[in-house]
Amino acid sequence: MNPLKLAALLHEAYERLAPTYKYETRPETREFRPASPNGQLMIAVCQELLDQYDLTPKKAAFECQRCGSNREPLVTFCTAPEIAGTMTTCLSCGQVQGQWPYPETPNENP
Repeated sequence: MNPLKLAALLHEAYERLAPTYKYETRPETREFRPASPNGQLMIAVCQELLDQYDLTPKKAAFECQRCGSNREPLVTFCTAPEIAGTMTTCLSCGQVQGQWPYPETPNENP
């Protein structure tokens, strides 16, 4: 991603979210203008962030144990304390992988 694109994305998000926080942005800076002093500052800040941090989106590496597909899988999370875990389902062959510790079935005859 280049600094101009990142600055435009940040500006759009800032303007869109401002009313949610009961903040009113300045009318003269509501439209992103890269050549303006405000735009130049945003681009410079974004360039500094890109230089100092790896802002590349990361995807988890996945390879299906059954079919070898590296197609992005379906990941299911459960946060209920008694069955917390994660299951990964290959969208190519349907193979389910991962941990999903199901609780034991309660004894109905105590």
